[in-house]
Amino acid sequence: MSYALLSDFKAVLRNVDGTSASDAAYQNALDSAEAAVAKFIGFNPSDEFETVPPAILSACYILAAVEVDALDVPTEQQRRGRAESLLRPYRRETGFTATGEAA
Repeated sequence: MSYALLSDFKAVLRNVDGTSASDAAYQNALDSAEAAVAKFIGFNPSDEFETVPPAILSACYILAAVEVDALDVPTEQQRRGRAESLLRPYRRETGFTATGEAA
């Protein structure tokens, strides 16, 4: 089940197109962001927490916004970095070092 709600995501966006076509794009971005969050931290937050922590929700909304906004590369990288910094405390040991070698 999705923990990032479309209505909440639209509330954090600055410019929202209220058409159903844009809602489908926003939902797709949210679904993609939830998958990216789960991959980064190593688990699905909705399976682990009764209430998903605000930092994880914020990171999800940041990643979704990156997908729907037309951004220059430095801004996109900055936002992705911010999302990762919010997620890092929840990240499980991946078994790999920073260089990609097995730990």
